[in-house]
Amino acid sequence: MYFNKRKRAPKILKLLVVVLSLGASICFSADKTDIRVGIIDSFNPEFATTTLEPTLRYLNQKLPNYHFVAVPLNSVNPEKELKNNPVDFLISSAGTFHELSISIGIVHIATRKTILSDDPSASEGAAFVTLAKRADLIELKDLQGKVAAASLPNSFDGWLVGQHELFKNGLNPEEFFKRSVFTHFQFPDALMLLIQGEADVAILSACVLEELSQEGLIESSDFKVISQKPRDVLKCARSTDLYPGIVFAARENIPPKLMWEVTSSLISMPPTNDYEWTIASRFSKVDELFRDLQLGPYQYLKDWSPAGIFKRFKTEILLTCGLLLLLILNSLYLRRTVARRTLQVRRTLNRQIKIEKEYRDSRNRLAQMEKFGVINQMSGMLAHEVQQPLMAINNYLAGLRVYLKSKGFSDAVTEQAIGSLEHNSERIGSIVTRVRGYAKQKKGEMKSCDLTAIALSALNVLKALKFEHVEVTSNLPSEARVVGDPLELELLIINLLKNACSAVEKQPKPIVDLKIGSLDDSHWCLSVSDNGPTLDDKSFARLKTLGDSVKPEGMGIGLSIVRGIADKHRAELEFIRLPKGGICSRVVIDKEECK
Repeated sequence: MYFNKRKRAPKILKLLVVVLSLGASICFSADKTDIRVGIIDSFNPEFATTTLEPTLRYLNQKLPNYHFVAVPLNSVNPEKELKNNPVDFLISSAGTFHELSISIGIVHIATRKTILSDDPSASEGAAFVTLAKRADLIELKDLQGKVAAASLPNSFDGWLVGQHELFKNGLNPEEFFKRSVFTHFQFPDALMLLIQGEADVAILSACVLEELSQEGLIESSDFKVISQKPRDVLKCARSTDLYPGIVFAARENIPPKLMWEVTSSLISMPPTNDYEWTIASRFSKVDELFRDLQLGPYQYLKDWSPAGIFKRFKTEILLTCGLLLLLILNSLYLRRTVARRTLQVRRTLNRQIKIEKEYRDSRNRLAQMEKFGVINQMSGMLAHEVQQPLMAINNYLAGLRVYLKSKGFSDAVTEQAIGSLEHNSERIGSIVTRVRGYAKQKKGEMKSCDLTAIALSALNVLKALKFEHVEVTSNLPSEARVVGDPLELELLIINLLKNACSAVEKQPKPIVDLKIGSLDDSHWCLSVSDNGPTLDDKSFARLKTLGDSVKPEGMGIGLSIVRGIADKHRAELEFIRLPKGGICSRVVIDKEECK
């Protein structure tokens, strides 16, 4: 295994000739505008002869008004180097170009592509090269804990591309190799360490191994490439994905005309030494490399200082601070509001305590106030507005009966219908009169009546109140004798049923249950239960408050009537929250004493 030194010497001589020719050309450029082209990456020596010298010579010929001069730049800190050494154009690796395009905004002009690749965006990669006799090194994972030789730690295709491949294979690039030796040049330095046994693997640019073999500098059979990928896009052995090649870029302040002239010249330049300038359209994989390895514009991901943390989580931190500020302002506002209304709240609490203590004694008085305040107004309106239409209906019904008899159209069905209308008209008039009398504290006729029959009548009235979707069940005894006003008791049951049906309207399967049972020897228990939603403590407490309602649109009139009727009949009214949701309204009333 050896290098062919006779064939290596002409290569070095060529490099010296290029340097001398570039230096000599400066002497003849006094009457031309110098265009500085920065070379910011440590390319292999072959780059000068294969690409740099032919490109500058072609540009000088194509654009005779300008003189293009190569300016070597340090690649350790490219952004700082460009600030200290301003250039017009720049030649760099795809990685350095991507980093500078984000930081200082350099513009892509052209991309170098080898004729061995069909895609300018996928023309360069890296090869993990080891000696052919190393049977223990087959896959990438076999290189863990080994010594690697490479050109420079910032070399794109000579180091970073290989690091990215390790990352994508689930390996930790920073701790993968036992030791990394950087030699500045891939050939002969990195390859010599491999041959001498000082390194287990050399990381080379794709196609370098083939070029050296073609030139007779190495024997290709002495080396092998670890974990080779298909030679579909690039006709060279490689171990990594492919990326764009070397980039010819321009500073943002370059005149558009000059930029266009340089671009068109490079694109029209014929292939030289198996390379050509073209346009690469995709640099997303380069950005992915920098992001995954946390380099360049993504280096802050490794920084856990306060400044680094802020840069990484800037949006989240600002949103959190904004939210905290809003919470603080809201807290201050609430404190101010509470402080301003403290006295009012204390007075209200004292008033509520006093009301609780006096609740039983003032219950009747409050009920009467409600009756005179609300119900009396409604009953007066009903008496005024309903009584006259009722009288007109009765007159029309009487006239209709006479008219039908005179015309001979009267029959049993007609008489029954007219009689039913007259009966219900009288019933409406009786209800209006009774409610009005209730508001004026007039005592109705207390007599023996059947609570079961009254409940059945209330159920019939409920059918006309548009609660058809509610399932109403009942469990009633054959007879339940009490002493009371039948109409008022019916009004009580109707209001309880209406409230229960309204509470279950939005339930999937609304159910209301009416029951009458014997509580003991002296009392009947009438209950109306529903499966409505569970009331919170505040809403449940409102059931016990006169003139209040649990419904947003309600006025509490129905419950006030129920309480008033219950009090008049010396009945006990209570509301119970059911365990599975809903309310049970319970009325305990005295049984009729047997004589």
